[in-house]
Amino acid sequence: MHLFRARASHAILLISTTFLGAAILAPTNADSAIQDPYASLNKQFDEQVYDLFETHCFMCHSGPKPNAGLDLTKYETAQQVAKEPQTFQKIIMNIRSQVMPPTTQTPTLAEREKMVDWINRALSKNGTAETPGRVTIRRLNKTEYNHTIEDLLYVKGDFSKDFPSDDVGYGFDNIGDVLTLTPLHIDMYLRSAAAITEQAVPVPQPKERIVDLEKGRMDEGMRMAEDFISFSTNGTFETDFKEVAAGEYDLEIELGATATAVGPALVNITINGVLLQSVEVKNARTLYKLPVRLTSQNVRLGVTFTNDYYQPNDPDPSKRDRNLMLRSIALKGPAFDSNPASESERRLIFTRPTATKTHLAAAREVLDTFASRAYRRPISSEESNRLMEIYQLVRKNGDSFERAIQVGMQAVLVSPNFLFR
Repeated sequence: MHLFRARASHAILLISTTFLGAAILAPTNADSAIQDPYASLNKQFDEQVYDLFETHCFMCHSGPKPNAGLDLTKYETAQQVAKEPQTFQKIIMNIRSQVMPPTTQTPTLAEREKMVDWINRALSKNGTAETPGRVTIRRLNKTEYNHTIEDLLYVKGDFSKDFPSDDVGYGFDNIGDVLTLTPLHIDMYLRSAAAITEQAVPVPQPKERIVDLEKGRMDEGMRMAEDFISFSTNGTFETDFKEVAAGEYDLEIELGATATAVGPALVNITINGVLLQSVEVKNARTLYKLPVRLTSQNVRLGVTFTNDYYQPNDPDPSKRDRNLMLRSIALKGPAFDSNPASESERRLIFTRPTATKTHLAAAREVLDTFASRAYRRPISSEESNRLMEIYQLVRKNGDSFERAIQVGMQAVLVSPNFLFR
């Protein structure tokens, strides 16, 4: 029986797990295990583990020029594995640290643990250990937190200066058994995450273009009255916005109506001749905020009154003449700065909403990439969806793309998946 035979797939990779995992299968014959403890390991490998190495390792690590100079075909027994602990400790690390393989055919979490567990058994004393031992999951200490934040968000600073002092055991401050987590730590992590993301991803203030109503185009039956335009009959007001960058904007239009007792005034709002939204104007003064994605550099905005009403003989004066009042128009945006000022923002927000990419698609790319780096493994679809729920909640509150990304990143920075190794 050959331990590592030369054929099949690529090297090992993907997510590391928090715990070392349970034993794969204990030897069924205690007497034979005592006489030759490696015999049960070799049998276990042949029956349960060989196919995993064959599928994921042998193609790259065999032949005259194996990857990294590691030819696994020269190891034929568990005893040979035990004689080279440094080599196989590196293999274990690669299985758990997302280094390999470079293909999409990666082993499942259970398969990775089975491979790691078998190697650990082979490396244990005389091959007799049922488990390699217990490892306490360890949170980042203050120094590690600072260095990790700098690498993750491309910012500099002493972000843990207000954290409680790390507990020390045996003269070291990075031992999992003594690195406690207190409510004060949680509070400090939340505050630090907010400060860090505000520094790394600043939220730009959107530009505001206020329309001079007197310079717009008006149909007959419309006139300037004090500080608003009066529509005495059906008609359209038009104005142009020049040199508009592609992106997401907020269109704010203040409208009012008279004689609303007979029903609201109906108004169509168009962008370049295409209907954006129809609104009902029921009061003398109402501000309408309409999100809009603009793709062309020159934008023609139209406001059309569509249901004029005139009954001069109605005994109720409030029902005789329904007119529309256009009080103000403002275009705010885009919701992002096309020229981010900082290196951290350029590297963290590497994609943005465009004419062909929605803000949801761009946000998912950004947050998935960030979380995968922070968690030191690819995130799951469930984790990705939870981050997008946070992002969408912020956007529904009227905040910008950058602000929603900030809050999503803060959720990542206070997650146990980031704070604990």
